[in-house]
Amino acid sequence: MLDAIFGSTNFRSEIVWKRTSAHSASRRWNDVHDTILFYAKSPKHIWNQVLVEHSDEYSARYKQIDASGKKWADDNLTGPGTRGGDSGAAWRGYDPTAKGSHWKVSNKAVESIVGVKKAGTLSTTEKLDVLDQAGLIHWPQSRSGKTAGFPRFKRYLGFRDSNGT
Repeated sequence: MLDAIFGSTNFRSEIVWKRTSAHSASRRWNDVHDTILFYAKSPKHIWNQVLVEHSDEYSARYKQIDASGKKWADDNLTGPGTRGGDSGAAWRGYDPTAKGSHWKVSNKAVESIVGVKKAGTLSTTEKLDVLDQAGLIHWPQSRSGKTAGFPRFKRYLGFRDSNGT
């Protein structure tokens, strides 16, 4: 029916919202999630980003404080699974493929530094360079002061968008 109203080309996405964990009601199918179909009136739709405050429990994880007094926590810069191409390439002596991973870069962070258009032209390792130059890469140190472990992304505490980032 929504295809008839909006046109099938205006379907944007399907959102599955989990309401609860599984039930053991044996007389019917369980209602544990809702499905929301996302349509737009035209290709020129506007997406209004929704920002909400983090919970106290979530905020408590941000224990590091930078020189300007902003709270941050380190986050993984790699994702599971190896990839070919630049996201699987070694960067500054760190090879994610050797540990069965690939580089996972926050495009949103890179776009906020160099702009959407420029960010779209950069390779993964170039994006890592941009983040490092902006001070958004944490280089873990051992007690002796030597680099220990893979570099990590500095995620600052602020408002989060509806995607949780």
